Parts: sequence; structure tokens; C-alpha cells
Amino acid sequence: MKQQSKWTLFIGGAIVILGVLVFIVSEKNGYGPAGLSLSSPTDSQLNSIQPATAFIPGSKFSPEGLTVKDTTFVCDSGKADLNGDGQADQVILVGEREDNSPFVQNIQVALQDASTGKFSIISVGESNVGYEPKLFIGRFTGLHNKDILISFATGGSGGVTQYSLLTYKDNQLTSAIPQEILNKGLELDTKCLPDFNLKVTDKNTGYTATIDLHQGKSDYERLGIYNQNGNLLAKDPLVLVDGFGVLNPEMNENGIYQLKGIQRISVGYHANSVANVESTWTVINGQLKLLSENVQPL
Repeated sequence: MKQQSKWTLFIGGAIVILGVLVFIVSEKNGYGPAGLSLSSPTDSQLNSIQPATAFIPGSKFSPEGLTVKDTTFVCDSGKADLNGDGQADQVILVGEREDNSPFVQNIQVALQDASTGKFSIISVGESNVGYEPKLFIGRFTGLHNKDILISFATGGSGGVTQYSLLTYKDNQLTSAIPQEILNKGLELDTKCLPDFNLKVTDKNTGYTATIDLHQGKSDYERLGIYNQNGNLLAKDPLVLVDGFGVLNPEMNENGIYQLKGIQRISVGYHANSVANVESTWTVINGQLKLLSENVQPL
């Protein structure tokens, strides 16, 4: 009888420990007991992406009803309700490339309506060539429908990435923000000052910051920009302000995604980065609005 009691206590204790472990793991992953989400309904549930198993990245894309070239491949894909009918539509990011080539041309987004099964396709914009195209689906323009953010690297020395933001409107995919405006970033004036300083000014907002360049003074002396005393020698030193290296989606407290951008500033040559300029943007009534900006010296 005593031995049976010991076994009962042992098994009971093991069950309790197992239950605690399950709760901890579940809570860490955003779920409570019985798999119930602890997040608010305006959080990750509203912006989740299901995999589009019918369109595997790397496979050829030749759906019935669409005319595409034989060199068209699936770059990325997902499933999400874009038109608000409660059914998950197939979202397929496609492009043309030669076998085994990383360079992708004519990047487009194809949409298969879950209700009708019909396909439609739209270009990501005038800039539609690059490397490693990816898509992200979430709510950028409001809580009603989900939007599509596309990114692809340009392959240039500045490490710039191009972006497009598409939305579903009037029964079709369309640009939520003109691609040129989305990728414009901050318009910055730069001026080298005596004693190894760089002044950065936003032309539109008047925001200013000063970057200390002492760390690279030997390079600037070698390049003829400054002398060893910090006197400015060059009349118009080379200062490079890149476009967005990243424009990452970040969810706000209302369940809407904002865009966190980073632009790099270099002096003398591209590899000599001296600061990252961070900016946060949101889409309001079809307009891209700047929320904040900040210069982070490197």
C-alpha cells in the first residue's frame, strides 16, 4: 500500500512538472492554456501568413489563364485574405531568371482569388529587377484588408534594397504608395566642418545632427579631406547618402505595420560608413508620413 502511494505521488508530481513546462513553452510562444492566443486580435493573428504550398519558391510558374515566359519562377509565396471575404488568397511573387542565376527580372505579384480561382498579376513597379525578392503580408493601410510589401536587393555597392507596397482596392491589386516615393527616404544635406565633423540636415523637416569623424582621421588626411590639425582641405568632399538598406515592418499598438528605414552615410568612399540614419514611416490616407528620424553614428 505504501509502495502504491509512492508511485501515485511520483506520477502525480511528474504530471504537474510536465504541465508547468508546457505552460512555460506555450506562454513563450504567445499562447496560453489549450493553445489560446494571449495576443490581442489586432496583433499577430491579424497579420499572419499561411504558406502557399501550391507555389514553392524556386519552381516554375505557369498557371492556367496567365501568359508568362518559360523563364518565370516563383520567388516567394504566401496565403492571406486580401479582399476581406474571409478566404485565404494565394499570393505569389514571381520573376524571370535564367537557370541558376540569382538575378531576377520583371518581378511581379500574382494573386489567385480564393473564391473564383482566377489569377491576376501586377508589376511591382518601374524598378523590377534585382536579387532575392521577398514578400511580407500585413496591414499597412488600415485594419480592414492586408497589404503586400515586396523587397529585393539592387546588388549595388551601397547595399540598397528596393521596396514596393501593394494593396487590394476596387477588386484588383494596385500600388498603395508610388514606388519612387516609398524608396525616396530622407532628403539629407551634408557638410564637412572643421575639426573632423560632419553636419547632417533634413531638407524637409530641418532636423540636424553632427557626426564626429575623429575615428577615421587618418583616412581623411590620406584622402586630402582634412589635415592633421582638422582643417578642411577639400572644397567639396565626397559624402554619400544611400537609399534604404532596410525598410522593415514594425507593428504599432493598434495592430498596423509601420516602416522602419535605415539609410547609410559614408565619407570619402562607400566602405567608410560613419552613420546610419533611422526613420519611421506610416501610411495614412494613401500618403507616406514621416513619424520620426534619428542619426546614429557608427
